[in-house]
Amino acid sequence: MTNVNKSKSTSEGTPYLTRLEDGCIPLVTGNGQGRSPLLERPFGTIPVNESENDTVAWAWENEWGDKVFGTSFGHPADFAEEDHNRMLLNRVHWAVNKPLPGPDAKITTW
Repeated sequence: MTNVNKSKSTSEGTPYLTRLEDGCIPLVTGNGQGRSPLLERPFGTIPVNESENDTVAWAWENEWGDKVFGTSFGHPADFAEEDHNRMLLNRVHWAVNKPLPGPDAKITTW
């Protein structure tokens, strides 16, 4: 999370609940509001909590040293945030053992 400056932001996306493997390092947590107390799905009715908190970005290294970054961010509006894109770029650099971009590096958005 080096040079990621926002400590709070809002995503227009819907949070997904995760089940992280042992050893995963939570990087970002988020919360969301349920739309209805019950969600009807073809396979049944699912109760929905009014509010959910969960990890929305994480890192992990497996027993062979392979590096994994995961996130449930991905709404198109997320990519308009420089800090979101810096987080993604940092993780790519981390995964391939390259130096992270400096604080003055321009990180593009769309």
